[in-house]
Amino acid sequence: MRDDDLGFAEIQKIFAQKEKGRTTEMETQNNIIEFPYQKVELKSEPEYEIMRAKNIKITNKGKQTAANGFLKLAIGVAIVGTIFFTGHKIVTEISQPQQENVGIVYMDESYVDQHNQNVINPAQCDLSNITIILRESTGNVSPVVATANQELDGLGVDTHVIDSNDDMISLINDIRSNDNDREIIVVNVDGVSNKGNTQTVIMTNYSNTAKSADALALAIHNGNEDIYGISSDIRCGKKDLTNGRRTKTSVETILEEAGYKDIACLTVAANDVCLDNPNNLATSIAEGVIRVASLTEEERYKDYIRRVEFGDTISELAEDNGVTSSYIESANREVLDYYNGNLQYNTAMVISYLPSQITSEFNVNNKMVTTDPRDITTKTSQYTVVENDTVSSIAEKLGVGISELVIPSGDIDVIKIGDKISYEKTEGPILVTKTTEKVK
Repeated sequence: MRDDDLGFAEIQKIFAQKEKGRTTEMETQNNIIEFPYQKVELKSEPEYEIMRAKNIKITNKGKQTAANGFLKLAIGVAIVGTIFFTGHKIVTEISQPQQENVGIVYMDESYVDQHNQNVINPAQCDLSNITIILRESTGNVSPVVATANQELDGLGVDTHVIDSNDDMISLINDIRSNDNDREIIVVNVDGVSNKGNTQTVIMTNYSNTAKSADALALAIHNGNEDIYGISSDIRCGKKDLTNGRRTKTSVETILEEAGYKDIACLTVAANDVCLDNPNNLATSIAEGVIRVASLTEEERYKDYIRRVEFGDTISELAEDNGVTSSYIESANREVLDYYNGNLQYNTAMVISYLPSQITSEFNVNNKMVTTDPRDITTKTSQYTVVENDTVSSIAEKLGVGISELVIPSGDIDVIKIGDKISYEKTEGPILVTKTTEKVK
């Protein structure tokens, strides 16, 4: 993302430049303006269905601005409503089906709070009142969850691992029965909802009134992008497969229905690269927790991200959150550029300055990992097949990939009770790889 901040005039110049060379002129007839558009190649999720924009609201401030002659309103068939303030935009919904193609892909770290030190030591973080629930949503993310749990446990974080069949609310009730004020964060790891996406998608709260998991979402995202080389994106909520729109995740819904409004939650939907090589993503999750633990309680659960709603404007979001309009434009450059400078309904927007601890400006002193393969020893072990075993269940039980198992029959589909299946188990720190390039 660029460091320079474009004002309204500059954006208008860019739009004008893009219009040069077009063979189709903009036509105006009966007060209807048809805007030519440029087809954008899909990068991630399937296209949305047509969304109605009749619920677009103009705030009192917007009405006043319009009365002063600064509001330009174009109403047409192709575009239901696009409102421009001088340097500020109001959220719109375009009747032509849109692709939710971009999200929060890079944070401009020139805006984050700066500190004198740049290393977070877990031993110096107050972890005494924090519990992490790692939820294994699908079996194929077991290595990610197991490694993240191993690291968090080694770093001194109280962690519980459950899967989709476990009663999460009963666990929370048990934790709260011993300490009603305990801070609980649920990290749901999923290996299906992101199928086909080249990015690892981090889903923070859909509801703008839920207890915020934004700090952890951003910490994991920035760790993915700038430290561990994982293509990453942040969205608000999950995609509803029936209509393509975003909605609450299953975990957010479960917590809400149980009346737990004071528990933060997010979902990490791993891409295929992370499923094949789980250590980097698991480490990004574990170190993200430490980054959040290093913050004050107010900073941990502050709203850093907003799901755009009808009536939102950049100027009002900036005013409400104590930032400048140019910061919001700079921090969300990719998504604003994609939607021609307008806010788009349901997209995730950064609306607050970030503490530097949740960016790559800080490193986590993580004793659980290494980047040097010489620190790792490999030991060959054997597993004896018992009744009801399957190759996939054995791999999950051992925490290794199916391809790492040596089957006596030579056929991965043929095993019998008593077979000795060989596999390699590593000992020592967890091996990770780091990138030297930040995503711009």
